[in-house]
Amino acid sequence: MTPEERAALDDRLNSAIALSRDVSQHMKVSPSGLQMIMALCKATGPMRVGELASIVGVTQQGAGKTLRELQNGLLIVIGVDREDKRAKSISITSTGVKLLIATHEYMGELV
Repeated sequence: MTPEERAALDDRLNSAIALSRDVSQHMKVSPSGLQMIMALCKATGPMRVGELASIVGVTQQGAGKTLRELQNGLLIVIGVDREDKRAKSISITSTGVKLLIATHEYMGELV
């Protein structure tokens, strides 16, 4: 990679990071919370905490804090997993889907 290509890549990454911060501040959801909502929206059904944490790249403990914030915002529902009653099952709510749609619209306005 040439120095010019590296500089261009750095600029794009910095722009993406700044955009993510701007969206999370505007929408009152952390960047990892947005990632979790996106993952849940793409999923074919409820997900377990460990599965979601792995996709987002955080620990289960870190995911737990973010999930509580999302649950308090009525963006997700945390229930009991049908197959393993010890595990938690995470689902996105219609409010969470609406937030994701609004986020995409907001990002489109910024770009």
